Parts: sequence; structure tokens; C-alpha cells
Amino acid sequence: MLEDVPFDAELAERELEQGNLKFSSLRVETKEEFKKGIKEFKPHVILADHSLPHFDGKSALKIANQMRPQAPFIFVSGKIGEEFAVEVLRDGAKDYVFKNNISKLPYAVKRALNEVNEANERQKAGEALEKRETQLRLITENIQDMVMQLDEDHHIQYLSSSINKILGYDYHDFLGQPMSKFFELLHPSDQENMISTLEKICTIPTSDRQEFRCQNRYGDYIWLESLANPLFDDKIHNKGCVFVIRDISSRKKVEFELERHRGNLEKVVEERTQELTELTQKLRNEIEERKTIHKNLQNSEKRLESIINGSPIPTFVIDNDHKLVYWNLALEELTGIKKDEVIGSDKQWIAFYPEKRPCMADILLTQKQGNISNQITASYIPSKLLEDAYETTNFFEYLNKWLYITTSTIRDSDHEIIGAVETIEDITEEVKDKKQIEASLSEKEVLLREIHHRVKNNLQIISSLINLQSNRIEDPETLHLFQKNRNRIRSMAMVHEKLYQSGDLTQINLSEYLRDLVLDILRSYENVPDRIKLKTDLEAIWIDINTAIPCGLIINELVTNTIKHAFPTGESGEIRIGLQKVDDKLVLTFADDGVGIPDEVNFHQTQTLGLKMVKVLTQQLDGEIEILKNKGTLFKISITA
Repeated sequence: MLEDVPFDAELAERELEQGNLKFSSLRVETKEEFKKGIKEFKPHVILADHSLPHFDGKSALKIANQMRPQAPFIFVSGKIGEEFAVEVLRDGAKDYVFKNNISKLPYAVKRALNEVNEANERQKAGEALEKRETQLRLITENIQDMVMQLDEDHHIQYLSSSINKILGYDYHDFLGQPMSKFFELLHPSDQENMISTLEKICTIPTSDRQEFRCQNRYGDYIWLESLANPLFDDKIHNKGCVFVIRDISSRKKVEFELERHRGNLEKVVEERTQELTELTQKLRNEIEERKTIHKNLQNSEKRLESIINGSPIPTFVIDNDHKLVYWNLALEELTGIKKDEVIGSDKQWIAFYPEKRPCMADILLTQKQGNISNQITASYIPSKLLEDAYETTNFFEYLNKWLYITTSTIRDSDHEIIGAVETIEDITEEVKDKKQIEASLSEKEVLLREIHHRVKNNLQIISSLINLQSNRIEDPETLHLFQKNRNRIRSMAMVHEKLYQSGDLTQINLSEYLRDLVLDILRSYENVPDRIKLKTDLEAIWIDINTAIPCGLIINELVTNTIKHAFPTGESGEIRIGLQKVDDKLVLTFADDGVGIPDEVNFHQTQTLGLKMVKVLTQQLDGEIEILKNKGTLFKISITA
């Protein structure tokens, strides 16, 4: 109370007491006392006289506006001119009361305090809504799916900036445009289906999920998945819809890859959903009045909350204190735990474990990423899309499920961590199908190896029988024929042996096979390895069994003919074998420096079995053969690769 007349101060206090106001008061008279009283007494209301001997109420009002603006300032004076009253009310005074009508003072004080309380409540409500909206906006900015909101006329009212990461476009290119502009990017085969989806959800209050192909800014089609939900106002009037769109290219690639490897096995029906990364939502309208701000903040909060709750991926969000902020409907369905039971607590662990322990979100939030591997048994990898984000796949015995988990931090505009979001995907069926496919492929591989092994053994038995039979033959020509047949069988057996020993049961290394085959043939003749040397120039080329066996038989015939005819009297010499890939042809060369083929021998009309086999086998491979006679003989065989 700024009052120099004690009696007037007592009169004012008595009126306040009669008005049922409980208070303590401090009376001051000078400027110094007034400043000290504001600083130390910290008044809720300031009552001031119009003028004092050494101070005045108008000067006190200026000081109060600076030091204690939240305390209402009321003039209590014997007389106040109309012009003065207008001026001080304009400068910040709440009211004025005449001393000759002091009974009105309690009402003036109560009214002033009520106005202050109402203003404080409105300010707190506005600040709370702003904080809530900021929190929701930051959450959606750290989720990687693309969010698109349409109004009732199917114009794009909101589009998250994650369209740039998914498709390479800027969201400004589509904002305010009709949905048909986005549909122009869809694959022609998918456009009609997506148009039908849009019409359906605008007439029937239900969600709809679709997969479609969309062209990115580079001209490539990528696979996307959308979840469309209608939007309704408080009167259940349709106000448009929301599309939540995610990139499922990686999942589609996995599905196509599994389909290629499993052959005729049943198609995997459980779709693998990729890590949920950032959804963004922005308010576009600038708000001028306090009531408009309040209403728009409420609408924004409802819209953002519906996006998170409408996500098909089980998701929870925690703040810096590890308290749950969101627990969406999909997570309720996965765990059977309602959000009302856990929101505000630190019980996020009950989604995975029977007893309390930190989740990935807790570890990431405390910036102990280096300890993740010590606290979570499954391997984890950093996310390629989000900063400070990790993903892991693990089997949770408590749930008896395989889960794919993605966790990322939530940062504010200053890049400070304010929370973490964790998404969970049940991939139990997918893991089971994958293990079943791997088991089936492994079983087929074992069976195929056993077949090659048995074929090789049977051919070796036949080769051994021929070898035993040849021991009783004395005629050199007949013995040579037996030996050639045995080598032919051994060349086929060696193919099956190479396949049995190879990591790939469908192809063998042709260069390695030909080298081993020729050395084996040379060793089968007495004294031949000492006088006939082998030189090779073989490029590593892998071929299937249907090509390898004819190539082996051709080399077998050429080697045995060379041993018999090119060096007939035991001369020394050299055999050269080459293998190269030229364009789309395999070029196989065989040469010796022996006596050469006589001029009277016509290869294309020969009646000898060996050369006829070389000709027939080359034709079987759709190849061509060329013979050069110069210081020996050179066979050049070209085969389509």
C-alpha cells in the first residue's frame, strides 16, 4: 500500500477484511520504500494513492510495471480526474477506487486477481499445448514413413518431407495439388486400384492397405505400401483422409529372391515390414489470436496422435526420463497391454521381458550405444536412413516370437535428444519359412552330391573292369582300343568327381578339369609321361555338365590319337592345350609337334571312330572345328558359350 495517511490505510484494510479477503499488507510512503517492498515483500496486489508528499502513484506504476508486472495496480485516491484515470489505465493500471466509496475496494481487488488468474491459466494452457504439439511434431519428424493428408476435395493439404528420401521429390511440388498429380507417378497397372482405394475410404469409414509401384525422380519404379484412413470431425463428418506410405523395395527384393531360390516351394505369405523411420507433420497456418492458437494446437495434436495410433507398426515413444509418451494401438494388439496401463511409466520392458531390464530405446537414449551388444544378445546394425538409429533381429523366449526392432533418437530443432522411438515387427512366420527353405535346399544338395558320387563310383568300377580285362589282351591294337574306352569312361567319371567336390553342384572349372584329365591319360600309358610333355594356357571358365562331358571326350580322343599316331616310334614331343573365352565363344585349342596328319587323310570324311567322335561331339555342342597342319597338328574348336 503506497499511502502516507495511516488512517486511510487502516480503512482500506478493514474494507478488505469485511470483503472476506485474507491478506498481509505492507504500507510504504517513499520511492525507496516502494522499491524495497516490491523486491522483498513481493506483493500480489499494489494499492496506491494519487499523490504523496515525496512520491506519486503514476511514478510508482512505472516502477511496478518493470519490477512486478504480474501484480495488478489499483489507484485508491480521494479524487482522480477523468483524464488522469484514462491515462493510468492505458499505462497498465487495473482499476481505481475513490476513498469516499471505499466499500468497492474488495470487489475491485477480487476482480483484478481473477483477471490475473484467468490470464495465467490461459498462458499455462497455451504453453502446455505448444509443448505437446512440439513434442508430437518432433516425434513424427523422426519417423521415416511418408505421411500425406487430403482434404475433402482430395487436395494434398499436408505432405511430410520424407518424400524426398523415398522418391527424391520436394514436398512443396505437391502441396495444395490434387491427389491426381501424385497418382500420375504410379505404374499404369496400379493407378486404377489406388483411385478405387481413395474413393472407397471417402465413402466407407474403414482403413485400406495397398501395395503399388511409384516412379521416383530418377525414372525408376519402386515398391511402396500405403495405409489409408478417413478423417472425421467431432460431428462425424468426413474431412478427408490420411495416407501413411512406406518404402518396401527391400522387402520386395527379399520376397523375389526367396521365390527364385525356393523353386516350387510355397510362397512366403508373411510380409516383412521395414523399419519405421520418420513421419513429419507441420502446421502451415499462422495463428494471430490466443483462442485460435488454442484451437489449432488441439486440432494438430489430435491429427498427429491419430497418425501414430493409426500406424500398423507396433510403436512406443519415451521421453528423456525414460517415461512412456505413446503406446499405439498396434502395440496394444501385440502385447495385450492397454496404453492407459503404461503411459507415464517406465514399463516399456513389458513388451519383451518378464522382468525389468533396459530396452534398445533406453540404451540409445542414454547414449550408450557401445553397450548395446552387451545388453542385447542379438546382433545389431546402424540404420542407413536415420542418425543414432539401430536395428536388430532377435528371438524373445518370453513372447515365443522372432522380432525385428528399430530404434532411433528424437531430436529437437537444436539437435538435442529429447526422447526415443522404438518399432517392433513380428517376423516369426518369415523366420520359420526361411529355415524351412534352407533345410529343403540343404537336403537337395546332399542328395545331388550323393548322386554324383555314386555315378563316379559306378563309372570307376566299369573302368576298372575294362582295365582288368585288358590285362589278358596281347594284341597291341586291341589293347589300345580297350585303353581308349577306359579313358573315355574315366573322362566322364572325372566330371562327376569334380562336381561332387565343387561348392557349386551345377558347374565345374573347365580349365582345371581338362588339365587333370590330360595328365591322367598320359599317366595311363607306360613311359609316355617321360617323353611327351604337356603345356597349358587355360583361362578359368565355369561350365555345366552338359558341356563339360563332350569337351572331356573330345580332348580324350585327341590325346589318345596323338600318343598313337603323332609319336609312333616313341619320339619325344609336346602337347599344348589352350582355353579362352572370345566374345560369346569358348575357343578350345589342341596342338602337338608330332608327325602331323597325312595329306591323304580327310578329317571330314574319316572312318576312324576317334575322329568321328570328335566331329560328332563338336556338332553336339553347336561348335565349329578347324584343323591346321604345320609342324604337327592343331585343332581349334569354337563353342557357343
